[in-house]
Amino acid sequence: MAFERARDSIERFSFPQVGHITISGGFSRADYNVLPQEVIIRADSALYAAKDAGRNCFCQYETLVRQSLLKEIESGSIDLF
Repeated sequence: MAFERARDSIERFSFPQVGHITISGGFSRADYNVLPQEVIIRADSALYAAKDAGRNCFCQYETLVRQSLLKEIESGSIDLF
């Protein structure tokens, strides 16, 4: 909801030098079972989905996976020695 409020405020605001602009974004849930770089990759996938959806929106990775709009990115592993 916070992302949507920010998106709406930016869309309605008239910037002095450029006029009206829009933003798009993607985000993913942080999970201790998922490596940080994979969370970023998932959020990036959601951003590209937002752009493909016509821009000016925010998409959540997990919602897109549930809706079968994105294929789930498998979580990797690290070796500790």
